[in-house]
Amino acid sequence: ELRPPGERAAFALLIFVLLMHWLVVLKPEASADGLAMHLAIPANLAANHMMTFEPSRFLWAVMPMGADWSYSIAYLFGGEYAARLLNFAMLLVVEALLYCAVRRWVTPAVGFLILALFATTPMVQLVTGELFVENFVAAMVLGMMTALWRFGEDGDKRFLYVAAVLAGTAMTT
Repeated sequence: ELRPPGERAAFALLIFVLLMHWLVVLKPEASADGLAMHLAIPANLAANHMMTFEPSRFLWAVMPMGADWSYSIAYLFGGEYAARLLNFAMLLVVEALLYCAVRRWVTPAVGFLILALFATTPMVQLVTGELFVENFVAAMVLGMMTALWRFGEDGDKRFLYVAAVLAGTAMTT
């Protein structure tokens, strides 16, 4: 519940910035990297029902493609916009994990302002507005760091296992 006016204003600013990102996500893909690789793989899987990119013809076919497989699953369910909305969902996960991290040291209003400042950076606009894998990697790395902090506080080994899984997922992406 947001009672103080400062918290309400900071949260409203954060929601405004995230809505602007959502509007950018709804446009068609325009980046060369997104069209040549991150959207080509899901479209190829949807058309051929198998991975047809051969490493002898496409060198990037041997690169880690964890995010591309996630985009492929979303693409099979809803096309290009589903893959782009998955990228936006990863931005929301990054924002939530960042809020959990900064909330240890600041008030909720300042935490919302920090999230809004992070979301207004041009790099966040670039990787969310186009189909890049950076939001996916950032979500995995921040999740790993959050799990490691919880392991350091509680000493519960399940947080260490979660951190190891998220680190491995980030490396395959």
